[in-house]
Amino acid sequence: MFALLLSVFAPQPLRAEALQSATSTQQIFAGASTDPYILAVRATVWGYPLVRAAELRLKATRPEQPFAPRPTTVATAPINRMGQARDLAGPDTRIGFAPNNDTLYSLAFLDTQAGPFQLDTPDFGKRYYVFQFGEADSETRQSYGQSSHGERLPPIFIVGPDYRGKIPTGAKVVRSTQRYLMVAGRVLVDGSLDLPNVHRLQDAILLRKWLGRGRLVQAPITSQRFLAGDRDDVPDGLKLLANLGTVLKDWRVSDEDADLGASLCRIGLIAG
Repeated sequence: MFALLLSVFAPQPLRAEALQSATSTQQIFAGASTDPYILAVRATVWGYPLVRAAELRLKATRPEQPFAPRPTTVATAPINRMGQARDLAGPDTRIGFAPNNDTLYSLAFLDTQAGPFQLDTPDFGKRYYVFQFGEADSETRQSYGQSSHGERLPPIFIVGPDYRGKIPTGAKVVRSTQRYLMVAGRVLVDGSLDLPNVHRLQDAILLRKWLGRGRLVQAPITSQRFLAGDRDDVPDGLKLLANLGTVLKDWRVSDEDADLGASLCRIGLIAG
């Protein structure tokens, strides 16, 4: 993919004129184009959240050293495992976009090809909690917690886009649109003296692979692709596009984005 990017970009004049009058995202994507520069701009705007979400997943799961020690203020863990933050975040916490220090996080990145998964949670009483299910394009379409279900959630059954099997009775289904899905839980902490109470709740949060009725096991740690833009031979100006090329190897382009996805083949970005 990287070699194709170079072959397309090198002999082509980078014509910015067509975008100079654009004042909105809609104008950037208006009309068909075969111009490599315009396609690169569109790929950057469209692909940035996809790449950023993948970077966060890889930083959290650390596929090169999945069981390496982690700070107690972050909830990262190997792929398909639930991590727990045991201390409140401080100014040195470096994960995600906006860490807070009045909740403890429970965090998992799932490879839905290794699923399906079942998330079981305890009775939280009147305490605030929420579980967010973040798609691989960084969008959140589902979140459940105290405001939606009260003191306790039903079992959450998490599946990938191709799953057509059985569903446990009484479970709430979360269906990912892509291969990867983020599960981020937050539980309110009322100061440092409340930490042991929240730890007991965290210890009762279980994320397991579902094999059938009454059959729940620890999920395997699956392999992940490393982002091509991290290579030393990729110029800085092409790193995001190279990373997007890696992400698209596991990507399902929606019907809404089908025309855009097809046009990006001209600069070497091919889904699948």
